[in-house]
Amino acid sequence: MIVICDIGGTKGDWAFIEKDSSVVTLETSGFNPFTHNANQFTSVLFNAFKSMEIAAVKKLYYYGTG
Repeated sequence: MIVICDIGGTKGDWAFIEKDSSVVTLETSGFNPFTHNANQFTSVLFNAFKSMEIAAVKKLYYYGTG
C-alpha cells in the first residue's frame, strides 16, 4: 500500500492506494509542528486509522506544513 498525505494547519487529506489500484481517502485534522501538540495529533491519527491495515504500508509520501 502507498499512502499520500497532504496536511496543513487546519486539515489533512490522506489517500491509501492498494495493490489493485483502489483508493481509500480520509480527512483528519491538520498539524503544524510549530503550533500543534504532537501527542494530541498522534491520538487523532490512531483513532482515524484504527480500521486501516497500517502494516501493509510500503511507502509514505508526506507533504506538510512546517
